[in-house]
Amino acid sequence: MNRIADIFNLKKPFIAYITAGDPNLQTTQKLILEMEKRGVDIIELGLPFSDSIADGPVIQASHLRAIEAGANLEKILTMVGHLRKKTRIPIVFMGSYHLFCTYGLEKTIQRCKEVYVDGLLAPDLPAEEGETFSDLCFTNQINSIFLASTTTSEERLQKIGELSRGFVYLISRAGITGEQSEMAKGLKEKINQIRQITGKPVAVGFGISTPNHVKNIAKIADGVIVGSSIVKYLKTSPEAALKWTEKLL
Repeated sequence: MNRIADIFNLKKPFIAYITAGDPNLQTTQKLILEMEKRGVDIIELGLPFSDSIADGPVIQASHLRAIEAGANLEKILTMVGHLRKKTRIPIVFMGSYHLFCTYGLEKTIQRCKEVYVDGLLAPDLPAEEGETFSDLCFTNQINSIFLASTTTSEERLQKIGELSRGFVYLISRAGITGEQSEMAKGLKEKINQIRQITGKPVAVGFGISTPNHVKNIAKIADGVIVGSSIVKYLKTSPEAALKWTEKLL
């Protein structure tokens, strides 16, 4: 069973990003359960890492808070294992490939399988070097997810399509994560191109920060990913983040 593929076949999922362990892992676990109750379809769980990878200041700060609170990959995997006794909401880990390799790539993917993590995304892993990662994910029934941008060539998109399962993550603009006022031009055309070349659904993230953004992206994409604006409210309180998430849905 592929829960991510099943959801994309049924609807245009709303994917919420939060950093695991911000402000602590107990709160993360409660947040995931509450987000599911309030209508979030997929959780993208950021793995805290000291060296930023395409993250803007809001998410960078959340990573530091999580690290200071003691979060690490083993503790996050254990937390998800406990969480699986209460929910089957699809969970995608977004983390540095360096982090996976330091823990042990095969060990990381096998442990993800044990606790029913549905997908893995490593922003610092280019598709050209992603075959081993993709093969290990496939063997362990985990969706390997790769990033594409508005400037990705047709040749690279073909490679991304070969290696990706579940969906392709389209970065809506160049640069780092964070809120923005307008969407990139030509986004609809790029989404259609990615669908045609890869044969995969396209979820759009980076900079989507308002209910209007979510509504407009949902008209042209197969899924919507929101991170920084939720994480910003989470710094205030978990309830503030949940209330804002409800407004985005």
